[in-house]
Amino acid sequence: MEYIDITGNGTNDRIPINIILQPGEEVQNLTAISNIVSGNYYSVVVIAQTQNGQLYDTISNVLAVNQ
Repeated sequence: MEYIDITGNGTNDRIPINIILQPGEEVQNLTAISNIVSGNYYSVVVIAQTQNGQLYDTISNVLAVNQ
Protein backbone atom coordinates (compact mmCIF):
# COMPACT_ATOMS: atom_id res chain seq x y z
CA MET A 1 0.00 0.00 0.00
CA GLU A 2 1.33 3.42 -0.91
CA TYR A 3 0.50 6.36 1.30
CA ILE A 4 1.55 9.71 2.73
CA ASP A 5 1.75 10.18 6.51
CA ILE A 6 1.54 13.67 8.02
CA THR A 7 2.51 13.93 11.68
CA GLY A 8 3.31 16.59 14.27
CA ASN A 9 1.60 19.08 16.57
CA GLY A 10 -1.33 16.79 17.39
CA THR A 11 -2.09 15.48 13.90
CA ASN A 12 -1.49 12.04 12.48
CA ASP A 13 -3.17 11.64 9.09
CA ARG A 14 -2.63 8.92 6.50
CA ILE A 15 -3.56 9.63 2.89
CA PRO A 16 -3.77 6.51 0.69
CA ILE A 17 -2.39 6.81 -2.84
CA ASN A 18 -3.28 3.97 -5.19
CA ILE A 19 -1.63 5.19 -8.37
CA ILE A 20 0.99 3.52 -10.52
CA LEU A 21 3.49 6.02 -11.92
CA GLN A 22 5.81 5.42 -14.82
CA PRO A 23 9.34 6.89 -14.82
CA GLY A 24 9.15 10.67 -15.22
CA GLU A 25 5.49 10.91 -14.21
CA GLU A 26 4.27 12.83 -11.17
CA VAL A 27 1.11 13.10 -9.12
CA GLN A 28 -0.38 15.93 -7.08
CA ASN A 29 -2.80 15.40 -4.23
CA LEU A 30 -4.92 18.01 -2.47
CA THR A 31 -6.43 16.70 0.78
CA ALA A 32 -8.02 18.52 3.72
CA ILE A 33 -6.22 17.59 6.95
CA SER A 34 -7.49 18.27 10.44
CA ASN A 35 -5.47 19.94 13.22
CA ILE A 36 -3.06 21.69 10.85
CA VAL A 37 -1.96 25.14 12.02
CA SER A 38 -0.56 27.65 9.57
CA GLY A 39 3.00 28.57 10.53
CA ASN A 40 3.80 25.18 12.10
CA TYR A 41 6.11 22.57 10.59
CA TYR A 42 4.94 19.00 9.98
CA SER A 43 6.75 15.82 8.98
CA VAL A 44 5.52 14.46 5.66
CA VAL A 45 6.48 10.85 4.92
CA VAL A 46 5.85 9.42 1.44
CA ILE A 47 5.95 5.62 1.29
CA ALA A 48 5.76 3.79 -2.03
CA GLN A 49 6.74 0.53 -3.65
CA THR A 50 9.06 0.32 -6.65
CA GLN A 51 8.35 -1.86 -9.70
CA ASN A 52 10.60 -4.60 -8.31
CA GLY A 53 8.72 -4.66 -4.98
CA GLN A 54 11.14 -2.69 -2.83
CA LEU A 55 9.71 -0.11 -0.43
CA TYR A 56 10.78 3.50 -0.92
CA ASP A 57 10.28 6.30 1.57
CA THR A 58 11.20 9.93 1.89
CA ILE A 59 10.68 12.35 4.78
CA SER A 60 10.27 16.12 4.45
CA ASN A 61 9.75 18.83 7.07
CA VAL A 62 7.00 21.05 5.60
CA LEU A 63 5.73 24.48 6.68
CA ALA A 64 1.91 24.74 6.71
CA VAL A 65 0.49 27.87 5.06
CA ASN A 66 -3.01 29.22 4.35
CA GLN A 67 -4.12 29.26 0.73
